[in-house]
Amino acid sequence: MDTQEAKLVERSNTLQRRIDSWVKLQQLFVPVLASLRTRNTQNSDNSLETFDLMLPSQMGRSMHYGEKFQRIEWRLHDAQAHDSLHSLRSNLRVQSYVLKYKDRNLCGQGANTRAHNTLKGTDVRINAAANRYRNAHEALVVLGPLLKEVGWQATLCPLNRQHIRAMSDLLDDRTEGTKKLLWIWTVRGSTDAYINGEGSLDEEVTLLVEEMRRILAFFEWDTKRWDLRGEDFNSQDGDQEGFRAYAQRQAALRCALAERNRAAWKDVLAFVKRLDEDSEAIYDMDLLKTTQHSRAESEGEEDGDDTSSH
Repeated sequence: MDTQEAKLVERSNTLQRRIDSWVKLQQLFVPVLASLRTRNTQNSDNSLETFDLMLPSQMGRSMHYGEKFQRIEWRLHDAQAHDSLHSLRSNLRVQSYVLKYKDRNLCGQGANTRAHNTLKGTDVRINAAANRYRNAHEALVVLGPLLKEVGWQATLCPLNRQHIRAMSDLLDDRTEGTKKLLWIWTVRGSTDAYINGEGSLDEEVTLLVEEMRRILAFFEWDTKRWDLRGEDFNSQDGDQEGFRAYAQRQAALRCALAERNRAAWKDVLAFVKRLDEDSEAIYDMDLLKTTQHSRAESEGEEDGDDTSSH
């Protein structure tokens, strides 16, 4: 309990110092806020949890804050909104996985109680992410007209309770042709962004294949290193055979790890290779079609020139 109280006091002091620094900056750049803050302080309590920061989004058009500070807060809340959506999607995926795993594999009071506690913690994180997004969205709604920002509403929509659903749970009662993903699964950073071409999926696959290659190369190098250490070891104390046996054991372990990983990744590498071959074939066909089209256009132009000359 003493440790928790000490941490709470430390965090409260840190927050108080940050608030004091923010108030000094406000008095320096927006002096008119000093008198307004004095009146508000007299009419309300001075607790850290309810302290009014008087951000540009809170003041709106009633106070000239300056476009620079409004732009800074805009970027802050824009990033906060996208981060909150990312956290929301991640926890929804966790919730969906735990529910399916619980229904299919768990039995008994103890296992179901642990799963229930995990789901409760996930629900808390989902609600926290949703509240952070709503707060950021409210600030963007106020700052948008002030900064003449347009188009962002198409991506960052208002978040309602019915929007907070896992991807696998969407519209189960509809037919296959009428299903539609909710907007939280189609914004930047979700899986569908990669499908729509906004993410560099090819780069991720290339990095994955390279990482697999380097892991196998490392195990092969380490196997040879232990083999050489066993061969080069010389001792007059009678433990030469023991050290060589230990080195051979380490080399065998690394060789086994390499073989196990190579077997586990065989299908993945074969699939990637087939995708590359298909992509090259498609590229060759497109190149052939483009060449034929260009040749046909050139022949058409030549025929036109001959006709005009006659």
